[in-house]
Order: sequence, then C-alpha cells, then structure tokens
Amino acid sequence: MRRPVRWTGRLIGFRLSFRLSWLQQQSLIESDWLQVKHVAHMSVAAGMHCLTKRVEPERGTVARSFTVDRSILKWIAGVLAGGAAVVAAPQLLGALAPEGTNWGRLSDISQTYGTPLSIAALIGVALSLAHQSRQTAITYAEAQRASHRQLVIMSVEDPDLMVSWEPPRIPVTALEAKQITFTNLIVNNWSTDYVLKRSNDAVLRVVCQAHFRGEIARKHWENAGVSWREYAEALEKPRLRQFVSVMDRAYAEAVASGPPLPSSTYFTS
Repeated sequence: MRRPVRWTGRLIGFRLSFRLSWLQQQSLIESDWLQVKHVAHMSVAAGMHCLTKRVEPERGTVARSFTVDRSILKWIAGVLAGGAAVVAAPQLLGALAPEGTNWGRLSDISQTYGTPLSIAALIGVALSLAHQSRQTAITYAEAQRASHRQLVIMSVEDPDLMVSWEPPRIPVTALEAKQITFTNLIVNNWSTDYVLKRSNDAVLRVVCQAHFRGEIARKHWENAGVSWREYAEALEKPRLRQFVSVMDRAYAEAVASGPPLPSSTYFTS
C-alpha cells in the first residue's frame, strides 16, 4: 500500500504546486492557502490515528513492536515533509521562475499530465479491490471447509453419527467407513491447494502415486470417486474438474499395477 500513497502524494504535490503559484500571481492565494493548511492538518491526524491504532505485537516480541513504531513514525515524517514542500512550493517557484512566466499555461500542462496519472491510479485501485475480493472469497471458503471438517471429525469420533452421512457405495465395515471418511478430508485438503494453484498436476501425480498404493486410499476413491466427479461437474469449476481427472488417472494406474498394500502391514508390531 505504500507505493500508491507515494505516487498519489507526488501527483497531488505536483498539481498543487502549479495551482498555488498561479493563484499567487493572480492575488487569490489566501483561500487556497487555507486549503493547504487543512490538508496538512488532516495528514498529521491520519498519521496519529495510525499510530494509536497500530497492530499489537505478539507476546514477547519487543523488537517487532519497535519496528512497527519506527515505520509509523517514518510515515508521519514523510507526510509532514511532503506537506511542508507543498506549502513552500509557491515561494520557491516564485523566486526561481523568471519574470513573465505564463503560470496559466504551466497549470494547463500539469492538468494534461495529471489525467493519465489519475487513470493509472484508478487502475491500481481497481486491481487492489479485485485482489481484496479474491482474498475475501478464499477466507469465506476456508470458513465453510472448517465447518464441514468439524462435522466430519464429530461423526468419526461418534460411530452413531456416521449413519447421518450418505450410505457407502461399496461394502465396508464400520472401521473402514471411519477410515474412508478421514481419507476424504485428506483429499479435500489436496483439492483446496490445487484449486488455489498452490499445487499443480506434476505434484498431484507424485502424491497420488504414493497415496493409491494403500488399501484404504483405493477403497476411498472407489467409494467416493463418483461423488467427486458429480460435485465437480455441478460446480462447473474447470480447476476442480482437472483435479478429479488427475485423481482418476492415478487411481486407474494404481489398480492396473497390482493389488494394494494392506493396511495391516503398514507397521510392525
């Protein structure tokens, strides 16, 4: 967020400099001078607000707190310096500019260059809002997944609640049903990383090759693979459909390679 503020400050300073200097030549500087003072006061107030509303550091992190305070103080100092430069700009321009300078023409030039810069600033704001919207959607989806995960864990811990879910598509014991349900949480975590592009096809294939070596992993996809495909098609999300396709291919390759490793042989006694 520092770059947009910095460029916006430069643009405001550039345009105000020419505006104030031209008004000084026209003997109309008094009213605009009050506006400049108001902007300076508002900048200082905003800086003090940030200082009082700063994020509290974690317990025991004194160095982090000191760093945050220094950053805020630097920002306030920069605002004050920019305000001082804006206030002093008319006198400096009046002293340095040659006599007979056409301040109206210079003001028109500043307006001409200010328009594309303003458009660029608006584009930056639009991109920032789009990014924030995406982050909000991700946060909402994560909250939904956390709620679903809690329901699954409750049913795994209480066998009487397992029948609250849909019946299995293949014959399984009660223990296998719990194991399959927990395996679905693992696969759901992989799908989240894949949809958010934190993973790709190559990584997913490597994970699935090891995953489908196990007995419970194959029973899970044999039971839930159809549901995953129907769910992905219903949502019409290409990324999720691609995830299911990679899982299907990895499962088919694992089945063709031979029988799975029984879960009873995972560990030594």
